Amino acid sequence: MDEDAAIDAIYSAVDAWLRAGLFMTVDLALDDVPMALSVVELLAYASITSAAKDKLSNRDRYMKRLRAHLEQVRPDDVEELLRGLE
Repeated sequence: MDEDAAIDAIYSAVDAWLRAGLFMTVDLALDDVPMALSVVELLAYASITSAAKDKLSNRDRYMKRLRAHLEQVRPDDVEELLRGLE
C-alpha cells in the first residue's frame, strides 16, 4: 500500500471508530501502531485523534512513543512536526 492510501485508510478507520464512540478500539489501535511506519503515517494517527484526546486514555502514551521515535529519526524537526498535535 502506498503512503497516500495508507493515510486514507488510517483516517477512514479511526474517524469511523470515533464517530461510533468506539474510543476503546481507538485506544487499542494506538497501542499497536508500529513506529516502523512512515513519519507521515505516524503523524496521521496523532492528527486524527487530536480532537478526541480527552476521551482516549492511551493517546498520551502514543504521543510519548511518537516523540521518542521522532527524536531518533528527525531530531531537528520534532517540535515543528508535533506542533498543535500534543
